[in-house]
Amino acid sequence: MAEPAEITVLPLGSPLDPAAIDDLQTLLCTGRPEFAIPWGEDHRQRLADNTGVLTALALAGGAMVSHACVFFDKQRSEVGLVAHVYTHPDHRRQGLSAKVCAALLEAWDAFSAGGSRLVLGTGAAHAAKLYGRLGFRQLLGSLDADAAVKGYNAEDAGELLMLRVRGAVAASQRAQVGRCCGCWWWCWWWCWCCCWWCGCWC
Repeated sequence: MAEPAEITVLPLGSPLDPAAIDDLQTLLCTGRPEFAIPWGEDHRQRLADNTGVLTALALAGGAMVSHACVFFDKQRSEVGLVAHVYTHPDHRRQGLSAKVCAALLEAWDAFSAGGSRLVLGTGAAHAAKLYGRLGFRQLLGSLDADAAVKGYNAEDAGELLMLRVRGAVAASQRAQVGRCCGCWWWCWWWCWCCCWWCGCWC
């Protein structure tokens, strides 16, 4: 029997060495080599400095087998984008994405103790159910086969954009019912980045 995977969240401010970054890129490109294109130097630099990104990993036998992260603006850390949720094909159906995401959100909530908004995008119904259990709610789009527009336009195969609001931000949002609090601009911007740059795979 394979040993159970160890879940870890990389502490902010502890830079990753280039070899570890290469290992992570290898994981995220497994079975989808095209992912190397949106990987980008920005993500590598954030990992090298370990600033502007919070990363959670599952390690099995010392190898990275599952990953999720939150990208955030260092000047506005109450808003984040959940991205690159991915588990190696050989390690799926073990609940690793759920465990990694739960650890990631626990660390994020501790980091953004004053409250936060997190957004993500997914094209998979099973992933949407997982995110729903973790407190995310539908913001835009649809995965309903009968929906007239399932994503950003009629050609989309289906994309669901989800939002999670916590802490003082949630209280502030409730107090501003009926008025725009600026959330929509940030959600739209982050979600556009998600659709253009990121892949969310369980």
